[in-house]
Amino acid sequence: MKEAEAPHEQLRVFVSYSRREMANADKLVAALEVADFAVTIDRRDLPYGEEWQGELADLIRASDTVIWLVSPNSVRSRWCDWELGEVKRLNKRLIPVAIDAVPPDALPLSLGRIQMLPSEGVFDAKKHFAPLVAALNTDSVWLKEHTRLADRARQWQNKGQASALLLRGVALKDAQAWADQRPKGAPSPSEEILGLLLASRRAEGRRQRQAIAATVLVAIAGFGLAGAAYWQRGVAVEQQRLAVEQQKLAEESEARAVEQEKLAGERAVAEEVAKQEAQRNFDTAKESVNGLVFDIAQGLRDVEGVRIESIRKVLGRVQTAVDELAKISPDDVGLRRTRGAMFTNFGDTYLAAGDGASALSAHQEALKIFNGLIEREPQNDQWRRDAVVSMNKVGDAKLRTGDAAGALQAYEDGLALRRKLALANPTDPAPRRDVTASLNDIGDMKLRSGDVTGALAAFTESVSIRRELTVRDINDKQAKLDLALAVERVAEVVQRTGDTAAALAAFEEGLGLLHALV
Repeated sequence: MKEAEAPHEQLRVFVSYSRREMANADKLVAALEVADFAVTIDRRDLPYGEEWQGELADLIRASDTVIWLVSPNSVRSRWCDWELGEVKRLNKRLIPVAIDAVPPDALPLSLGRIQMLPSEGVFDAKKHFAPLVAALNTDSVWLKEHTRLADRARQWQNKGQASALLLRGVALKDAQAWADQRPKGAPSPSEEILGLLLASRRAEGRRQRQAIAATVLVAIAGFGLAGAAYWQRGVAVEQQRLAVEQQKLAEESEARAVEQEKLAGERAVAEEVAKQEAQRNFDTAKESVNGLVFDIAQGLRDVEGVRIESIRKVLGRVQTAVDELAKISPDDVGLRRTRGAMFTNFGDTYLAAGDGASALSAHQEALKIFNGLIEREPQNDQWRRDAVVSMNKVGDAKLRTGDAAGALQAYEDGLALRRKLALANPTDPAPRRDVTASLNDIGDMKLRSGDVTGALAAFTESVSIRRELTVRDINDKQAKLDLALAVERVAEVVQRTGDTAAALAAFEEGLGLLHALV
């Protein structure tokens, strides 16, 4: 699997060689640096002394790939052999490059079955440099993540395996997915990384298992309340029928007209009281169901290892209960919004479980409901905010299923609606901040697709809005912090365009804003 590197995100390469081969090493280092690799060798970056070996180990640890120049001199060198041992201990990718002939039986056993470059003869830059660059760029993104997680694991080990440094939530899921998707031929995760993942999963499991029991109890209570509300409405309907029958009896006997009129009045009062009580219980049931749907969906997301079939079964029962409640009052706006929120939570749960297709379907159903509410009340800001949330979640689900173009379109639809909300509420800074969030999502998508110009335009507009918000309220520290982070984001994109001076100016502005806050 080959993945394209973003501009200026260099792969870190460490070159191991015998000092007797310094001339060959210099030529290779110069060529690799021209090819945009960050190259480190011990002769130019390390001071000599007592710490030499430790610093050399740190450079190997910080590298993404190690190139070992194979020659009779390096085979006999105890330092080259020690470096090979560090590479194996840290599970770094190793690319041996033959610069002089060495008999196969003289090669170190630690090389195992690693393919030598070239497979026959010795390295010739004209013939073999391009294949070397291709080998280095293979699986580069996966290797960089290996280096990052190894640094995280080492920090965790150095701090006495502190629980505060364990991976949690999305970070843990992403790290586990990275380990499960190891490309063929890439090195296995190091023991330090595996130790961190195992400890993180155990800690996450202890936290998650506590939620499910409470969720079940809430479910029982909530559905019971919904059933009670349904029964109360039936009682109200029955009482109304009785009132009609009493009215008929009053008409049949003039002699009892006054008495029957009195009875009818009492029935009317009782009917109104019953209706009001039923409505109160119905409203309470709706509020309980809102929290209930969230708690069940959140509980399923928090419990690790639940099968997708079990999730579908539980959520299907929840949907049946909510749909039954909605049948009581199909035109109730609150219940329609509850169903929209239900599908939103379902989508989040499916996405957390790795079922992108089901997540997309649920979020699209939620968006359909909120769009229907907007058609009913076009100027209702709450419905429009709910629709924006669903549009962004549809975008997230499409991105997860590999539909990058569809994800970008969803984010752009959300931006258009957020612009309308900002225009409708010119004195409220919150809709303006929401516009910047959509611009950042769109900028990230354009950057992901390689559209640096489009990404820069989105991030630049976000900075412009953030500046306006800081001017509106000079005492708003959060607005100033948001502006500093937005400026740094623009600086990073400008740096990718190669305009170092503009990037430096933007970084300095962001740093100045942070200094002012401190």
